[in-house]
Amino acid sequence: MTVLSGRDSLGSAAFQQEGRVSTTMTSWGYVVRTRDKRAKRAALIERVCLIAGVALIIPGAWHWALPGVANAFDSAGGHMTTVVSVLVAGLLFFWISVRGLREEVHVDRSRKELRVMAVNRNGQTRPKYVISFSDIESAFLKRGEDSFTAQLYLRLKKGEPMVIASGDSQALESLNSRLTQDLGRAGIAADGWERVGRRLVRV
Repeated sequence: MTVLSGRDSLGSAAFQQEGRVSTTMTSWGYVVRTRDKRAKRAALIERVCLIAGVALIIPGAWHWALPGVANAFDSAGGHMTTVVSVLVAGLLFFWISVRGLREEVHVDRSRKELRVMAVNRNGQTRPKYVISFSDIESAFLKRGEDSFTAQLYLRLKKGEPMVIASGDSQALESLNSRLTQDLGRAGIAADGWERVGRRLVRV
């Protein structure tokens, strides 16, 4: 799976970013993750940002806390401006390191919604945005030229189709079937019907 930042950029996932797609079942649905070059690169960037943030915050705080050092460097009258700039830059790097540059998809059957989550290198998640099942018409698969990779699309009731995952075609075939069934059940429930065996019964 390759889920890119922002709803507009979701359609730009490349087949070249082939990865191992995994689905983890939960009490409320399932989580779709990938392990590819993009995920490894995101973790590396977060570590670099953490080191850069610490390298800027510590000396900045040290200069802020010691007036003697401030007087020694205050000949140009711009010491405080420099210290504040260094601290702000350090905090920005630190914020990037914990915010999460990788993404995963949560398919929540109980709430009937699909959530795109940002994930950091420690596995901590935060929601980016939520798509209700009622706003999704269908899910479909588009294969790559090599037939070993594919992209999983959502066809929305409003807007262009968007890519939510790309990677190994076999894993995405299974995911597409599961997601299609979940969307179908959600559509039946929204119309006021319930499936009992092979029959539909009005709720």
